[in-house]
Amino acid sequence: METKEELRRKLHQAMKEKLDLTAEHNEELSKCLSQIAKLRAAVEKGEAVRQSLEYELAVARKKAGLERCSAEDKLCEASKQTEQLQATITALQQKLNETERAFHISQQHWDDKQQRLVNDIVEKDVIIKSCNSEYELLLKERTKLENMLKLIGANHRTWTPYSVLMYKVRQHCAIKQVYP
Repeated sequence: METKEELRRKLHQAMKEKLDLTAEHNEELSKCLSQIAKLRAAVEKGEAVRQSLEYELAVARKKAGLERCSAEDKLCEASKQTEQLQATITALQQKLNETERAFHISQQHWDDKQQRLVNDIVEKDVIIKSCNSEYELLLKERTKLENMLKLIGANHRTWTPYSVLMYKVRQHCAIKQVYP
């Protein structure tokens, strides 16, 4: 059996080993607790970041929702304006068509009226030419009658204005019968 001394030494050695193991264990425990504290701090920091990001995400969603509503309102308003402009364009196009139709009708009436006026002018020109030729004929006849009167007047000094007029009328009627 072992001696007391050896047993003490073994006890002392076992206590020392126990102390070393306890110290080592405490050191590992301290390191683990420190790591746990760091990890908890990191988790809390991550949680704070997560909450901050969730808040920012909620704000961004709300802003996007408002922008979407605003865009939808603008699109609706633009659609209404497009419909109004389309209706205005249709009305103006119809008015343009009616105006063009009225213009063509007026143009046709104007052309017809102008043609009638040209025809009237041509007819009046014919009448004027006819009157001018008749006037020239009458002038010739008058000259002829005056010459005849001068001849007759030299022979008959007793002619009265009434007798001269009657003579001219008879001569005129005689010429008309010869030249109808």
